[in-house]
Amino acid sequence: MQRLRLLCFSLLLLGHILDVYTGNNVLDCCLRTSEAPIPRRIVQDYRLQLVQDGCDIPAAVFITTKGKRLCAPLHSPWVIRLQERLDASSVKRDLAQKEAGAAMRGKLRLFCFTILCNSPPPLQNVGRSWQ
Repeated sequence: MQRLRLLCFSLLLLGHILDVYTGNNVLDCCLRTSEAPIPRRIVQDYRLQLVQDGCDIPAAVFITTKGKRLCAPLHSPWVIRLQERLDASSVKRDLAQKEAGAAMRGKLRLFCFTILCNSPPPLQNVGRSWQ
């Protein structure tokens, strides 16, 4: 009976160690890809799935506006074009957010200065470098 308990405990411990060190990425990886092009209008983002990350196949994983993950072959021409379009729109969106943030900070500074000092802030050479 003692041997049986020790064997069960050893198997349980071994299973836990293997699970921790080998990882269980089956749910995180695409198991197959589809050649059917995905319309740009339903895709909001993407990520890359690589073999060196522990997945069986490389893939581009597109995330739809409804949160679904669609797997596509990494090197297909339509996949590369879609990735480029998403990257370009991401850069534009980041730039627009940065500009909106700068405008809001300027308005906030003007508001705070006017409230605290009862006068408009002094003019500054914003965006120009004087040498």
